[in-house]
Amino acid sequence: MSRKSFFGKSSFRFLNLPYLFVAILLFGGVVWYSYPAEAATTYTANLNVIQNAIEGTTNIEYMITITPTNASGVPITFDSAFTGGSTVAGTDFTDVSGTGTFTINNNKSASALSVSVIDDMEVEGDETAELTISNSSGGDTTIAASSAIATITDNDSAGEFSATATIAQTTDGIDYVNTSGPATVSISDGSTCVTEDELKDFLNDR
Repeated sequence: MSRKSFFGKSSFRFLNLPYLFVAILLFGGVVWYSYPAEAATTYTANLNVIQNAIEGTTNIEYMITITPTNASGVPITFDSAFTGGSTVAGTDFTDVSGTGTFTINNNKSASALSVSVIDDMEVEGDETAELTISNSSGGDTTIAASSAIATITDNDSAGEFSATATIAQTTDGIDYVNTSGPATVSISDGSTCVTEDELKDFLNDR
């Protein structure tokens, strides 16, 4: 075999294969050539709130983003759980957290999670809901921002009421039944009550 054919271009086609060690007999010695291994991609994940909620109007929207875009060939998933805030799962919102609740498919860089807010009749002020992500799978991922806190704006307020009374001559035991003890009257939002004496005072002032 001539020197030209041994060291010709066709002889080095195998060098295009990664991780392949090629031994070349050169000037009576052995030269080892190695291509470096391709480094694995590491993804960085961040959880954010992209929409806070107004009770009875909008829901909470969380979003997780990764950089760079997923090129692993498989989905990257994350578990999630509500870990804090002043809200109560099942009372203030529908709990949709759990295993694999966020999924970022191949060639994508984000995944959103919508949380439905429960419209109750309680006057409780604005509340918060903290979501935390963990246990990524499907890619080498570092979670930089693992928690995000959303705000639920309350749509209830203390109620007011008005009443009109007509006073007539009555006889105890004939025109009405006399009962002892306090009575309560529910206001429109179901959260405020008055005693019998307070109602009488209100009517006497009309």
